[in-house]
Amino acid sequence: MEQITAAAKTYAESAEFQETAKVITSLVLHPEKVTQVGCIGGGNRYEKLNGISCDEAKATFDRVYKTGAPAGARSIETSDFICFYASAGEKQSGQADVICRSKATPDSLSFEMWPN
Repeated sequence: MEQITAAAKTYAESAEFQETAKVITSLVLHPEKVTQVGCIGGGNRYEKLNGISCDEAKATFDRVYKTGAPAGARSIETSDFICFYASAGEKQSGQADVICRSKATPDSLSFEMWPN
């Protein structure tokens, strides 16, 4: 135990540790910029939330599902969102069951939905 304590003290006094400590203590968390990765709701798992909160994703899918119109064989849309339903083959290859995207900004406002 004495050897471990001595080695730790020596490292803590080293230039390498001093630089590392500066970097670590300079890191700042900005909660307003944290993006939620996923959540569960209504028997589904929501993932890859991009520009949208979990509650917003759940509400958006619910709204699109209830009020949207068919857009092709496997899609449903409203004036602002479109949700694509995966085929059996796509699901087997690992694609989400449903991928929803904003029509105005598809690259910055989207989410995936999986069965829970």
